[in-house]
This record gives sequence, C-alpha cells and structure tokens, in this order.
Amino acid sequence: MRVSPSIVRAITALQHTVQLDEGGRGIAALVRPGQLLAAAQTLMQPADGGVLVLTGFPCLRERSPPVETDGPPGAVSLARTLRAVGSQPVTMLIEDHSEAALRLCAAAAAGDDRVPLDVSGFPVADQWQPADDERLERLRASSSSLVCIERAGESLDGVCYTMRGLPMGASLLGKLNSLAAPTSGLRTVGIGDGGNELGLGSLYDEVCAAIPNGPKIGCVTAVDAVLVASVSNWGGYALSCAVALLAWDRGSSSSILSGLGAAADDPSAFVRATVGDSTVVRNVLMAANEGGFVCGISGATAGVVDGMPLEKQIEVFEQLCTVTSDAMAASARGAAGAL
Repeated sequence: MRVSPSIVRAITALQHTVQLDEGGRGIAALVRPGQLLAAAQTLMQPADGGVLVLTGFPCLRERSPPVETDGPPGAVSLARTLRAVGSQPVTMLIEDHSEAALRLCAAAAAGDDRVPLDVSGFPVADQWQPADDERLERLRASSSSLVCIERAGESLDGVCYTMRGLPMGASLLGKLNSLAAPTSGLRTVGIGDGGNELGLGSLYDEVCAAIPNGPKIGCVTAVDAVLVASVSNWGGYALSCAVALLAWDRGSSSSILSGLGAAADDPSAFVRATVGDSTVVRNVLMAANEGGFVCGISGATAGVVDGMPLEKQIEVFEQLCTVTSDAMAASARGAAGAL
C-alpha cells in the first residue's frame, strides 16, 4: 500500500505523542519506529471479512466488573473509526461480566446516527460451554483481522498476570485469546502499555529486560503488528487517527468513504466523522465509570485512566486530532479541496 510521505510523517508524529511514557513503566525499550504505521496498514489491507476488537484487563480481581478503564474506551474508538471507513462488520469482544459496561461505552460513541457499535460477550473459562466454542468460531470465520487492546495475555507459564504479578484466572477470563493464535488465520494487531497484554509477545525479550516482573508477567503471544503506548487507550486513539489518515490518503473516490457524504472532503469534518471529538471521548469515559469500570491503579472514577485525570485524556486525544486534521489539510488532496 503506497502512502504519501506527508501522511507517513503525520503517523510518525502520532506515534511519538503516545509513547512519551507518562506512566513511567519503562516502555522506551519497547518502542520501535513504524509501529503505528504497520498497525494501521494491517487493518487497512483488502479484506473479505470483518474486524474483531478484543479488550478486557480484569486486574481489579475483587470488583464487579473487574475490568479497568484502560482498554474499553480505546476499543470503542477503534470500532467507531473502522466502521466509519467501511470495515464491516466490526465486533467488540469481552467477557460477560463486563459486557454491559462496554455496551454503555459503545452507545456513548455511536455518533449522530446513534446506531450502537456491536458488542459480543462471552463467559469466563470456568463457565465456558461447547456452544461458546461454536459461536466464537463463527465470528473468527467471518473476520479477517483482530485488534487486541489492553487485553490480558498469557505469560510463559500460561497464566495471565497483573503488573504486580497477581494471577487472573478462569473466573475472570474466558477463551477469547485463542483468536490471537498463529493458526487463527486472522491478521493481528496488539496494543499494550506494560508487556503483559495480548500481542506484546512480539517484544518478549525486551519486556523481560526492561519491565519490572517482566520474565513472570510478560505475554508470549506475538502479533503481526504491535503498538506500545503510554496508555493503551491512547494507542487506540492514535491507531484510529492513523486509519483515518490512510483512508483520507486513498482519496475521495475510494468506496470506503462513500458513507461519509460531505465530510469525506473536509479535513476537520472527516476527523469528527471517523475519529470523533473530545465530547465523544469524555462521554465514553463517563459511560465506562457508569458501567462500573474504574482506574486500574487508583480505583478512581471521574474519567481517570492509569492514574491520570480526565483532562489529560482529553488533552492527548485533542493533540492527536490536531496532528491528523492538519496533515489532511496540508496533503495534496487537502490542498486540492481548498481551491
């Protein structure tokens, strides 16, 4: 897929914005040039099926729901963008214990048409039935790509661990991670911020060397394209912007933009239609709290993610949108539309 140099530069700037390690986890050792571009290109390859977006990190083991606020909002952002540029169907996956909360997030991000994004819940492993295997296989067979964002991933001993090395077992996680197996036939993208997320096995040696508890908690499952971010939601927002940039770069004649109407030719409107705006991000984070998701570090609500306040979440998202719309406006297509 040919990409305009100016769009590549913009995607590089997006990646830099979300890899400053505000969380202080030592992710610099996991950063590689071109991670975001590779992830976006993986999702924008011609496909004969839909996209699955898998999330859920149940580190709050004694809570109900046990999933933190990092992950679901980023998953919703990606699902919204992929649907907007024509990747149909797009289905978000999570365990039953967190399905209702994820549905609230999805409804908050649905956009002007208010058509909810698709969410599918599955039981945890100790309640899993043969019918769940069949339902999961149908989803896999009808899909071409899988995005795992802040999804607990199995370590070397087959256990999913929190950053503190606490196990998340069969009462918290189902069998959805089988979708990321090399034999699944899906193109795979993984987004994480600590090394114990599904897909970060692509950087397993680096995780073991640079992340506290790395040899114990590090996920061993690799993916086709991995993206590390200071906060996984931010990685999701950046990937949404990168996908929007690639869609813009393909030109207004592309069939994937046919549903955007007048917004397909105006950079600011294009970003709002495909990625959203700060109101959408705020609404999704508030919906996450309403559904019972809380900060995985502090247990706080009020839009706090990974110990950082709502204002920081909005600030980063707006920075990403500014880079995106500015690049669109400065591109050859944007300049032509301004004439």
